[in-house]
Amino acid sequence: MQLVFPFDLQAQAGKAGLTIAPASVDAPGRPARYVSPAPQGDSTLPGATYFYIASADGLRAGMRVAARMHVSGKSQSGVIIPSVAVVWHGGKAWAYVREDNDTFVRKEVMTDNEVPGGWFDAGNFEAGDEVVVSGAQLLLSEEQKFQIRNENED
Repeated sequence: MQLVFPFDLQAQAGKAGLTIAPASVDAPGRPARYVSPAPQGDSTLPGATYFYIASADGLRAGMRVAARMHVSGKSQSGVIIPSVAVVWHGGKAWAYVREDNDTFVRKEVMTDNEVPGGWFDAGNFEAGDEVVVSGAQLLLSEEQKFQIRNENED
């Protein structure tokens, strides 16, 4: 199979352990073994491409798979921002945090590290932050409504 690695992880190809599973199913991963760099890229995904081999049980040609890389390194503290809390504006991901009963602050969500159900953010949020998971789009609309001109003066 051909896997696409984000450019910042291409040095790990062939070095780190990897498991794969069908992308659309929450199934346990199976080990995959490095074969070689791929001579052709994937026009739908940015990154470096590599060939891996794994048991074909349940996999079909052309099927998308999700790969999980097992790398060792220092741990990082942060929080997981659920995908339902994220709104997109200006090409960036944002989430609202409650400051008090009537005040919410929009903070940028770092999207470098996607995890099941959201994104791991190691910088802009703290444990204990109350993140808005319902109504975030409405808050963004309220925040931006001053930009709408009232041409009829009514």
